[in-house]
This record gives sequence, structure tokens and C-alpha cells, in this order.
Amino acid sequence: MVAQQHLYESLVAALDIHHKKLQQNRASDEFYKNIGTMSAIGSSITFGLILSNIADPKVISQHGRFDLSTIRILLAVSWLLFIVVLNLSFSFAQSMPRCSRAWQIRASKIVYFLAIAAMMCLALVVSGYVEVIGYIGIACASLVALLVLTSQLEHVIPH
Repeated sequence: MVAQQHLYESLVAALDIHHKKLQQNRASDEFYKNIGTMSAIGSSITFGLILSNIADPKVISQHGRFDLSTIRILLAVSWLLFIVVLNLSFSFAQSMPRCSRAWQIRASKIVYFLAIAAMMCLALVVSGYVEVIGYIGIACASLVALLVLTSQLEHVIPH
């Protein structure tokens, strides 16, 4: 009877560990799906803008600090960062469930920071045309970067 009780407790403990791991994998999958979707949209928009004939910011805004060449470079850097985030979201979604919690948090922060950097490049592009709005975007992205840096991403990767 004692042996059966011990076996039962061992099975319950194993199932509990398995259930927690499944929940962790689902949360991680959702994170990488969401950030991958955002990156796919961002990369397609920036790629279209790189190829299009966009207006020179010096013609549109008297206060613009960037010329058309700089705007195109910022768009290209943003596109590159979105593509890197997209690729990392696919590969990390597959490989991170096998890694330790510390590595999962580090990987999530890397992906977050690259996505924030892409958004900051887009905010600089906007500041070339409408300075105040672009700088507000940079401030918001900086605030998010600070929050990510100081957090442990508990909501993304549960215990």
C-alpha cells in the first residue's frame, strides 16, 4: 500500500512538472509569434518604403534634420533589424524551450531590444518629416527599452 502511494505521488509530481513545462512553452510560443508577426509587418512596410519614391524631408519640413539619403539609410537599417527579429523569433521559438530559464530571458530581451531598435529607426525617419512626433516615438521606445532592461520578463516566461 505504501509503495502504491509513493508511486502515485511520483506520477502526480511528474505530471505537474510536465504541465508546467507545457504552459511555459505555450507562453514562449505566443511571445515569439507576436513579435514575429510585428516584425513581418514592419519589414514589409519598410521594404516598400525603401523601394518607393518618397519625398525629400527638406522639402516637406523646414525643421527636418535629415536629408533623403539619411532617411533611406534609416529605413534600410529598420528593415534589417525587423528581418533579424523575424528570423530570431522563428529559431528561438524552436530552440528556447530546451534552454534554461536564464537563457530564455536573455534571448527574449535580445529580441525585444532589436525590435525596439527597429522602431527607434522608424521614429527617426518620422522625425525627419515631423520632428516632434518622431522624438515622442523615440522617447516611448526608450521607455519600453528601459522597462525591458529592468524586468525579468515574468509575464512572457512563467515559472
